[in-house]
Amino acid sequence: MACCVKAVKTCVQPMRSKLLQMVPQMCYVTAATTDEFRDAKPFTSIPGPVCFPLIGSLYTVPQLIKEKNANDAKAVETLHRYDGKYPRRIIIQSWQDWRDESPYARGIFIEDGSAWKRMRVLLDKQILRPQIVSGFAEQFGQVTVDFIQRLRKLRDENKNTVNNLDLELFYWSLESIGTVLYETRFGGLSEDRDPEIESFIEAVHNLFLSTNYVFYLPRKLNHLFLSKWQKMHDNAWFVIFREGRKRIDKKCMEIEKELSEGREVSGLLSKLIASGNMSQNELYSNISELMAAAVDTTSNTMQWVIYELSRRSDIQSTLRDEVLSVVSRGTAPNAEQVQKMPYLKAFIKEVLRLYPVASVETRVTNEDMVLCGYHVPKDIRVIAATYLLGRNPEYYPDPLEVKPERWIRNTGNKKVHSFAWLPFGYGTRMCIGQYKGFNMLLQEFTIKAVDDKVNSPVTRALLIPERPVFVQFVDRC
Repeated sequence: MACCVKAVKTCVQPMRSKLLQMVPQMCYVTAATTDEFRDAKPFTSIPGPVCFPLIGSLYTVPQLIKEKNANDAKAVETLHRYDGKYPRRIIIQSWQDWRDESPYARGIFIEDGSAWKRMRVLLDKQILRPQIVSGFAEQFGQVTVDFIQRLRKLRDENKNTVNNLDLELFYWSLESIGTVLYETRFGGLSEDRDPEIESFIEAVHNLFLSTNYVFYLPRKLNHLFLSKWQKMHDNAWFVIFREGRKRIDKKCMEIEKELSEGREVSGLLSKLIASGNMSQNELYSNISELMAAAVDTTSNTMQWVIYELSRRSDIQSTLRDEVLSVVSRGTAPNAEQVQKMPYLKAFIKEVLRLYPVASVETRVTNEDMVLCGYHVPKDIRVIAATYLLGRNPEYYPDPLEVKPERWIRNTGNKKVHSFAWLPFGYGTRMCIGQYKGFNMLLQEFTIKAVDDKVNSPVTRALLIPERPVFVQFVDRC
């Protein structure tokens, strides 16, 4: 079967040196697929860019992520169908190297195989399932109330704008995740912030920023040629783990006291610790990773939601009418009430289609398969550009337009291929806390764009706005 669109392969050749083997072969899923091995073209015939020593053609990754190529959901589907028992992702080598040189274990973002599966099952059981997180609806609501009060304090009295909105959203996100992981508040929305919390927020930002630079070369070469970024990267991990370890040690002491007094342990992290199914080192790693990842992904998603909302007053009006038809003003919805807001959920899906948390999804093939009409052998690194997939006109008519209606049933729209919407990579799904935050912002403010400048997405390990979102928060009467 002939491919109707372009397929690109990085052409890093087999290398004998152990150092050079750290840069693997890759192919980019940007075309159709077939299960007919007989008709498949050989892997070596996949066209690709010019290769250079050490880095091969990894230098083309940022360009390819946003290049105007079509993407085929069938190819991505095939990639997932061959996942097997233990899906293998391309692990960020700089993250893995730091962890292996540290006293800490690998967590679910860095581990692979059966060890990854065991930890993932344990975390799913205690922490990651949306229905479990929904039990913290009241706490999420209070966090958002405090966030709205802070926005009002920070607003310019004449312009209704808030400087450093991205940073404030980081703190809102941290407070939200704190209610789930630690059942506590960090004070990030107060006037007097804990300096260690400020250091943590800075570390999360620096981690993703520096990863964008140290991703391509082995650790030793980064220390030689990119020492500034490598030091930033390593220090960021150190601060993230320092904060995570401190919080977990405190929680362990609380649990020990509760058990000694014959009280039943409650709370997600408490139950995970008390189960004894994870070592102390694994707890440090997994909770620290989740804490860092949740802060950045949640805050960036909310930035995009606010940005698109500010540019579309008609959608904002429709959303507000729907929200207030379900809950009274000043009331945070529970999980059941959110289900009665299809337009709100559709709008968020539309935003995530245009701005996925992870701009690419990766896999390492567990067996031979056919992708894009080419025979792809086992153990090949594959990158599927989910950013491009969400903007493919084959699946989304007028792909650059925000149309929540495309996600609502019985509107005459063609059903979207189930593998044409993959905005999260290996992150967790948007939880009730995020819906509450968005919902209550709609109730309290009319959000207006300051200008008509387009804020383009850029990749810093995650997909983020090119510049911090800057809008007006006008009080509703």
